[in-house]
Amino acid sequence: MALDDWLLENEDIRFSVYDSYSREEIAVTNRRLIFYRSGLARETLESYNLNHIAGYRIETVRRIALAVVGAIITLISVIILYQIFTFTIRVQPEILALIPFSTLMIGIGLLAAGLLSQQILELTIAGRKITKSLKLSRKQLTELAKALQL
Repeated sequence: MALDDWLLENEDIRFSVYDSYSREEIAVTNRRLIFYRSGLARETLESYNLNHIAGYRIETVRRIALAVVGAIITLISVIILYQIFTFTIRVQPEILALIPFSTLMIGIGLLAAGLLSQQILELTIAGRKITKSLKLSRKQLTELAKALQL
């Protein structure tokens, strides 16, 4: 089934976006905020009435500790690779020279993952706080905020 099949009578979608992090479609209608996920085995739908949403907070988080670990691993790997390529360090057998290269790739990956931001949407509904992790662009977050305010 599609999200359109779950809409109520006289309900129109004002904003809709697919979140690649949670693999959900986020839709704001004229009545509800909907988190819809469809897969091969199951389909889930979370719906919150817009009249019951007392407030929301969107927070952008960067994982600096992960970036620092990635930078340290990258730096150490570059130093070891430089020593191997300038023949300061002899590696026997030569295939072991691939180990610092693979740790270099891991370090670069950790550095990139640490610098990428993650957005957290926190809704306050009837005194309860509901937290959702999102992976949306700044433009999509702005459009989501505008759709929630209408």
